[in-house]
Amino acid sequence: MFGIYRTVLALLVVLQHLGEVPVVGKYAVFGFYILSGYLMTAIMHHNYGFSSQGIFRYAVNRGLRIYPVYWVACLFTLGLMFLFGVSTITDFHSAMRYPSTFNEIVKNAFILFPDLSSARLSPPAWALTVELFFYALIGFGLSRSMNLVIVWFFCSVLYHVTASSPFFPWSDTYFSFAAASLPFSTGALIFFQRHRFRAFVIRNQVSILATLSLCFILNSFFVNFLVWKNIGFYLSFVICSFLVLALSFVDLQGSAKVIDKWVGDLSYPIYLMHFQVGFLCIAFFQLIGFSADLSSPVPFLIAVIVTLAVSQVVVVALQSPIDRVRDLVRTAGRSTDDSPREVSAK
Repeated sequence: MFGIYRTVLALLVVLQHLGEVPVVGKYAVFGFYILSGYLMTAIMHHNYGFSSQGIFRYAVNRGLRIYPVYWVACLFTLGLMFLFGVSTITDFHSAMRYPSTFNEIVKNAFILFPDLSSARLSPPAWALTVELFFYALIGFGLSRSMNLVIVWFFCSVLYHVTASSPFFPWSDTYFSFAAASLPFSTGALIFFQRHRFRAFVIRNQVSILATLSLCFILNSFFVNFLVWKNIGFYLSFVICSFLVLALSFVDLQGSAKVIDKWVGDLSYPIYLMHFQVGFLCIAFFQLIGFSADLSSPVPFLIAVIVTLAVSQVVVVALQSPIDRVRDLVRTAGRSTDDSPREVSAK
C-alpha cells in the first residue's frame, strides 16, 4: 500500500503549493523521506547487497527512477517559457527562472540544489537533491547495520534538538541535509526494528491505520494553528513514521496490488509537474474569464484532475517502459526470499 501512500503525500504537496493550505506539504516531504529511508535500506539489504556490483546496480536503478521523468518536467517548464515568456513563468513562481549560467544549467540537469537560491525548472526538485544525497549514503553502507543506524538516528535527533531552538532559522529544521537525516535514519531504523511489532500490527492493522490517518488529518489542520508550529511538524513526523511501519505489513494481492502500483506510479510526476499544470490552468481560466485563484475549491479540483491526467500520460509514455528496464536491474541483483512488496515498491 506504499503506492497509494506516496500519491497521497504528493497530493498534500499540491494542496499546499496550489491550494495554499499551510504546512501539509512540509509534513508530506518528511513523510517521503521516512519512506525512502525504509525502502532504500530494504532494497540494499534484499536486492543489491553492498558489493561494488550491487552498489552499481542500485545507482543505475535510482538514476533511471529519478532523472528521465525529472528531465521531462524540466522540458515542460521550458516549453511554457517558450510559449508564454520567461518573465510570465517567473512571475508565477520565482524559482522557475531560465538557467542562464553554466552553473545553473548543470544544477538543473543533474538536480544539484544544495540551497534554494538557484533557478529550478521544477521548483520542488530541491528535495530530490536531498533524496539523492541520502540514496548515496545508504548505498555506500550508512544503513548497513543496526548499530550504524542507531548512531545515525541519535546524531540526527541531537541535531534537531539543537536546530529547533529559537536561535536557528526554520530552514535549518526542514530544508537542510542535516534536517533530512532524521526522517531517513528513522526509515532505516524501522527496517531493522519492524519485526518487533509484526504480531501487534497485523492483529490491529485496520484500526492502527485508521487512527494514524485521523491523527495526521487533525494534526495538519488544527495543531499547527493552535500551538507552536514545531509541535505539529514533529507530531506529523511521528505519525508518518508509524504509518510507514504499519503499511510495511500490508500485503496486497491481485487487483488491489495492481491498483496500488497504478496509483503510486502517479506520485512522482505529480510532485514534479503540478506547478506547470497549475500555471496552465490559471492561463486557461483567465482566457475564458473565470477566476484564476487556484485556492478556490473548483479551480483547485480542476488543476488536480489535469495534473493526474498529465501524470498518467508520463507514466504510460515514459515511466512504465523505463520501469521494465529497472526491473531487469533489480532482479539481476542478489536473490532474496523477502516479500517483493518491500523491495520493489518505489
